[in-house]
Amino acid sequence: MLTAPSRLRTTSPANDPLEPSGTRTSKPTWVAASRPSHSAGDRADQRSSSVIAGSFDCNLVTRAEISCRACRVRPARRSRTYGCAMRACVLKEAGRIDVEDVPEPVAGAHDVVLDVAACGVCGSDLASLAAGRTPGQVMGHEFAGTVREVGRAVTGITPGDRLTGLPIQPCGRCRRCVTARPHLCDVWATRSLAFGLPGAFAERLRIPDAVLGGNVHRLPDGIGFEDGAQVEPLSVAVHALRRAAPAAGRPAVVLGLGPIGLHAAQVLRAAGAHPVFGVERSAVRRAIGDGLGVHTLDGTGDVAARIHDELGGREVDLVVEASGAAPLVSAALDTVRAGGRLVLVALYHRPLPIELGDVVRREITVTGSAMVSPADFADAIDLIRAGAVATAGLVTHRYPLDDVMGAFHAQSDTDNSVKVMIRPA
Repeated sequence: MLTAPSRLRTTSPANDPLEPSGTRTSKPTWVAASRPSHSAGDRADQRSSSVIAGSFDCNLVTRAEISCRACRVRPARRSRTYGCAMRACVLKEAGRIDVEDVPEPVAGAHDVVLDVAACGVCGSDLASLAAGRTPGQVMGHEFAGTVREVGRAVTGITPGDRLTGLPIQPCGRCRRCVTARPHLCDVWATRSLAFGLPGAFAERLRIPDAVLGGNVHRLPDGIGFEDGAQVEPLSVAVHALRRAAPAAGRPAVVLGLGPIGLHAAQVLRAAGAHPVFGVERSAVRRAIGDGLGVHTLDGTGDVAARIHDELGGREVDLVVEASGAAPLVSAALDTVRAGGRLVLVALYHRPLPIELGDVVRREITVTGSAMVSPADFADAIDLIRAGAVATAGLVTHRYPLDDVMGAFHAQSDTDNSVKVMIRPA
């Protein structure tokens, strides 16, 4: 939620996981802003971080209640649930995902299980498929669904609730977590949803250590499942611009109008930045940006010179680089004013040539941003509910679970797609 036109909501160090807390020594984990956490952090050391999602091999589990109906560690439930299966998309190797029957998840005492209604394909999913990263992994981290099962120790959540959630599951013990920065957890990539644990390209999803307002968030009435599945990428934009502190009435530029870029442009407009330029080569993405009130420009040629001409002498305070394209990274430095800020929020898969001397001489502040916090999720939901950010128009393609490769191919066609949704049901 935006409480002022010039900046995003801020919270105190006591309840904001983005803020340092000095000598804090407890084990932090995701918590709701208005109430203390249950002991999820203390339970984190009981979970194996070596479980390869999708393989569901209980030989990999030490003391965890891993989500596998066929090899459940609680003996009393084995006979009743053995053989239950669901459909899931399992990464096999570079360029190959198979849709397979896998054991259904079961909620442990502190977990919830969702029937997945929608899950978006992210650029990081495309990169994982291309690299064949972590065979056996069930990907999918932009999700929304309906609660199917609730663990006995979970509070505030009941079956039938519509939820979305943070994929990151911090360990609660590393040097980042113990200094109140769990979104930068050292080992999150081995123990999070779709990154070590099974993700949401499946019929059902288990969310461990569920805390309402922490790692899970209820979808208000009027926000559909596809909107809910876009809360995660929108929260990435919210997080980036919380760090950038856009100024009301000042020009801002977004380079790259993919899902994150279009979300960032809308958040900038909601924060009062004006005008907001969006630079993009795809005519489809520019048309969507135009419909959202963004002043769009073709990404070819001398982008910086054209923006400066459009502004008639006014300078650009803030540039958000969301394209990942080397020419636009260079254009970002040419576009931002001396003393301005450049925020990098794209995925970069190879080293990029950047003129650091220009950064030094012109005192440009360069900020990286990638992760999210519960506060970012809450703000993203508030922005959608208030109508300040539109999400429905960003969905250009929809695919069933059984055509996951079709969904990935569509998402990789950046000239003709923005956000591709997989609908398991």
